[in-house]
Amino acid sequence: MWITLCLSPVMAVNAASPHMLASLPGVRTLEMAGMAVAGIGYTLEFTANWQKRRWLTEKLNKQHDQEFMTRGLFSIWCVHSRPSQP
Repeated sequence: MWITLCLSPVMAVNAASPHMLASLPGVRTLEMAGMAVAGIGYTLEFTANWQKRRWLTEKLNKQHDQEFMTRGLFSIWCVHSRPSQP
């Protein structure tokens, strides 16, 4: 179901004739902003996954004994999610 849902827009574009695609308007500013936000999101996700994998490898090699990752992009969440100290 998920593959079909994700594949449907690609299939629709590939099934369209070149004349129909030529009549479509160009990319607008809002669409560019959406692609930029998506690109930033994918970059953050890739970076966080890379940092997490490196941290886990270091933990398995016994280079640290941290229970939770508190560096890199994860440090942003950890700082904001800690309870305030009296």
